[in-house]
Amino acid sequence: MANELVHATVGTSLTQIEFEAVGLHVLNSQATGDLIYASSSSQLSRLGIGSTNKVLTVIGGVPTWQSTLAGLTLTSPTINGTIATTGLTLPAVTLGGDISLGANKLKTTNLLIREGDANTLWTRNAADNAHKGFLASNFYAVSYINIEHTGYLAPSDTNTHFMTLKARDTDVGLVEIARLQGAADPYFAMGGSQEFKFYFSGIASLSGAVTFSDTVALNGVTTLGASLMVNSQLFNAGAGNAEIQSTAGYGGLIVKSAGTGAAGARLDLYHNSSLPATGDIVGTIRAIGKDSAPAETEWAKVEFLVENVTHTAEAGKMRIQLMTAGDTWNEALRLSSAGVLAVDLAGSGTPAQVDLFDDYDDALVLRQGIQENNRELLANMGVLERKDTGSGYMMKLQPMVRLLAGGIYQTRELIDNMQTKIETLENKLMLLGAG
Repeated sequence: MANELVHATVGTSLTQIEFEAVGLHVLNSQATGDLIYASSSSQLSRLGIGSTNKVLTVIGGVPTWQSTLAGLTLTSPTINGTIATTGLTLPAVTLGGDISLGANKLKTTNLLIREGDANTLWTRNAADNAHKGFLASNFYAVSYINIEHTGYLAPSDTNTHFMTLKARDTDVGLVEIARLQGAADPYFAMGGSQEFKFYFSGIASLSGAVTFSDTVALNGVTTLGASLMVNSQLFNAGAGNAEIQSTAGYGGLIVKSAGTGAAGARLDLYHNSSLPATGDIVGTIRAIGKDSAPAETEWAKVEFLVENVTHTAEAGKMRIQLMTAGDTWNEALRLSSAGVLAVDLAGSGTPAQVDLFDDYDDALVLRQGIQENNRELLANMGVLERKDTGSGYMMKLQPMVRLLAGGIYQTRELIDNMQTKIETLENKLMLLGAG
């Protein structure tokens, strides 16, 4: 039968040399490289040499040449040299230990992964002369990915390249949250509809110069450890108020000019109305505090108003209003565009009150106080008032005006009385002359 071990045909009889020769037994179709195996318990057969790269395996209890290995366990194998993509195909590998690349590279068709230095892993092109991107799709690390110590994530070395950070939006799916953008001045960019939030302590530390080139919404407490440069930009409080809080005694807002010119700091109250009108309050400075309740109370305010809104004839005025009776504003002082200062007529008395001199000595005392600059004397008369602090005095306009008005009234009365008396004397003299 084919491939069986048989006796060689050498003639009708064998010599001793022929009997002992290696060619006495041969295989049918025997060729170089063939193998002998027991095809049964009583038969030796030939297995022809396999083709290049074939391996000898067992199928059905007999040896056979195969191109693949199935169910083979390799214990501590050592593979030397380079395994090309046409060499070893591993459809699935279960590792029982580490893979150590050493200083070698892990290559694909167009990319390679290698150690950059002791702290970094690089994704590079096949020529290993340029950085390439890394895309992690459906990449999960249980609940978070922690990047710490000296590790970093970076875009490619080309200015237009970037690395994106994406997360799942419950409504639309995967969306871009932010990106690290390579540029002449690299930056961290965020999507227009996304928010930048800080968890746990809620504290973000920004060191060095930080430039905000677009709208920034701050929904929590922001602590500045250095100066904030706005570069002619504005703070937009939206529909609310921008509030500055200070726990220091007598603390607040300081506007300081660091220029060397003649003009110092400036505070603008700008009413950006598209429908300006006479009587508009274009700016207000308010003083607010607590009363004994304690309830928040507005105690005083300085208002700046439009006196004339006509173009090229604009005029403004200022007024000071003070709280009285708990819920009523009293316009205590007004300054017009012409410089006319008006104060509340009521003051400390009734609207039509004038103070009359008690006698001639009051006029002398007033003259003495003014001529000698005796402020304490004038304060005792009620014309001046001592300041709350220091040694200065303030003039009480209403009492002074009423006192002067009373003096003028009394002087007029004295003149009228004197004129009457003179006329009476003239009449008497005329009668005496006639007699």
